[in-house]
Amino acid sequence: MARLFPQWLTDDDRRDPARRAEVLVYDRLAALPDNWTVLFRTPLKFHNGRRLQDREADFILVEPSLGLLVLEVKGGSISRAGADWYSTPLGQLSLPENQRQRHRLRKSPFDQATDTAKTLERQLDALIRAQRLRLNRGEVATAVCFPDTDVPDDLHLGPGAPRELLLDRADLDDLDAALRRAYEQHRSPGERPPGQLLVDTVVDLLAPSWDLPVLLGEQIEATEAPRRQLTEEQFEVLHCLESPRLLIAGCAGSGKTLIAAEQAHRLAAQGRSVLLTCYNVNLAEWLRSTLLYQAGLRVINFHRLCYESAVTAGVSLPDWSPELEVTQETYFNEWLPNALEMAAV
Repeated sequence: MARLFPQWLTDDDRRDPARRAEVLVYDRLAALPDNWTVLFRTPLKFHNGRRLQDREADFILVEPSLGLLVLEVKGGSISRAGADWYSTPLGQLSLPENQRQRHRLRKSPFDQATDTAKTLERQLDALIRAQRLRLNRGEVATAVCFPDTDVPDDLHLGPGAPRELLLDRADLDDLDAALRRAYEQHRSPGERPPGQLLVDTVVDLLAPSWDLPVLLGEQIEATEAPRRQLTEEQFEVLHCLESPRLLIAGCAGSGKTLIAAEQAHRLAAQGRSVLLTCYNVNLAEWLRSTLLYQAGLRVINFHRLCYESAVTAGVSLPDWSPELEVTQETYFNEWLPNALEMAAV
């Protein structure tokens, strides 16, 4: 499986009709061998001499023996009239031809891929110079994909649209071979492959990993300040928490999370083993950073608890991926809770 950025798509992405063709290609690219790295919808900012502008690459591919390639995707029915390119969404094709709404493309998809490749080359060269890397990046190759159409091999698309750089619906069954064909159009005989250093450099440029830690004093203040803000009513609730089971209801912002965090802190301070869980993964991360480290206190979001409990109990549960043929919603709302229930038996 290819290395993907992002690793998976949201349900909103998959339901968006405007992204349908891109999602289709994303899933096919995900099945490439693991020597491929695929970056989806990568934003690239550049200065045109007057102002800052934005450009987005549908896909940027990098493979150590081949190099970089920018892939532009256009779904639906594609047509050209003189210098103008048009796309007609799949939903329009069931209508009579005189009632269909087709969209005029701002420029040729081949030109779009070339513009994106040039922007990427400038940014990559700047990083290579800044880090003084001994890296020959080679030319950034380009290709275009029409995933909904079958394009005859002998069709003349125009002087700026070589057929060899076009992937169609049939190519989706063997993307590795089709992409290598496109790469070869940009390579000189005997050209030296860029190697793994190019892959690492591209990831550092386009999908860097970093963390800005909060100073210890700020962490302590963030921990102490909420406890100083507990109201008398909340202290009464905390007193009632000696009960083995208690339901606390309240509107958003009424302090339910604050009470739970305080009680977890107190119980852990007594040497007890405490699990604090919540549904939202971001809230769990915030609680974990706010409570600082205490022996015996574990903070984890619900879905992660389901997964880790299932793995510990020996319940077979794969990570979610498009190959499971279930939506993320089904995986998180049904598979994970069921796995937790099986683990508890």
